Amino acid sequence: MSLFVSAASAGEVDPRFDGRWVGREFFKYMSPGYRHFIGAPTVIGITNSGKMLGVISGFAPGRYEISSESSGRTLVFQMPNTKGDTLLYQGRQHCTLTLSSDGNTIKEYGNAIFISGSRGPSLSTDVYGTFHRQGK
Repeated sequence: MSLFVSAASAGEVDPRFDGRWVGREFFKYMSPGYRHFIGAPTVIGITNSGKMLGVISGFAPGRYEISSESSGRTLVFQMPNTKGDTLLYQGRQHCTLTLSSDGNTIKEYGNAIFISGSRGPSLSTDVYGTFHRQGK
């Protein structure tokens, strides 16, 4: 049975990523003189054997790009068409989701970019969170 559960081959994402995930993301702002943490409720949906990811609610909702670096219990994602070279960008960049061995929890770590106003300034921050599968 354990062979069936971990059947993702090299370069493929574990199909147990698929589903609706609910949790809280934390954003760590690093500004001169202080640190600030904000927690935000977030819902993530993953489908198509880990090939499609969308943030349903929370910071910067929308469809995200899955990186070719993803495999097994690691899913790497970021906003589409943003390789860090755009001036007006808000969303997650170079984020990693790691699936627990039992397939019921994912841990997130990465970078988020916030923009205040239509032309900036932008603020880069660490983002991390824990999500639990909603339903089965």
